[in-house]
Amino acid sequence: MDAWAIRLAACAVAVAACVPAAGARADTIETGYLFASDYGRSELDRFQYTYNRTSHQMLGITPYGAGGSTSSAYFLGGGQFPIKEGLQGTGNDLIIVGGTHGSSVTTFSRYTLEGAFLGQVPVDFSGYNNGNVGIGNVVATPDGRYIYAPLEGAGYVVKIDLSNGAIVGRAQLANAHDVALAADGTVYAANYNNAAAKLVALNANLDAGSMVVLTSANPSGVAGSFRPSGISVASDG
Repeated sequence: MDAWAIRLAACAVAVAACVPAAGARADTIETGYLFASDYGRSELDRFQYTYNRTSHQMLGITPYGAGGSTSSAYFLGGGQFPIKEGLQGTGNDLIIVGGTHGSSVTTFSRYTLEGAFLGQVPVDFSGYNNGNVGIGNVVATPDGRYIYAPLEGAGYVVKIDLSNGAIVGRAQLANAHDVALAADGTVYAANYNNAAAKLVALNANLDAGSMVVLTSANPSGVAGSFRPSGISVASDG
């Protein structure tokens, strides 16, 4: 299997069924979807998971690809619409970063959880490294209105209005690749592929003056090269 760039579309989980389990207690069993972008194959895969919400145990994850296939996880993408690693979910759809790897062409497309195409978000990146932006891992606001995108090739983190594709905020961060969003609106960003790698915090508008460096190239307790990526924020902030 190719190297995975797995991103859980947490807000896009579809709860298919909650039924009592057999036994002494009525456990709540939840079935839903896990979406994973496969950077090597340029495709989006889908898996079905079963979770015991009562005991907090994952009971199983199986392929659940196009048409409900249980033998292949392939769901979208490939040669006709190559998918990069950026992937996010809102309450009822998927926001996917697409475009041929290594090219300057990058698109934001929206799909239903069932795979129906909803349309593209017309974002103009021409003012950022002539459009060769190299989008990393994106994150959407809970209301689905905005998305934060790290432009590794251009050295920026930008805030995009998904209703019209307008870039409404930006902050410079060389080789920015990963972002995360806290419940209070704080944006965290990291640039693991930079000689001066760091993890920073910004306000929701990405105002330059709000940037706080949380940790940098030689943080205490970290041996070897510091390369922060794959950020997640605890529910309590």
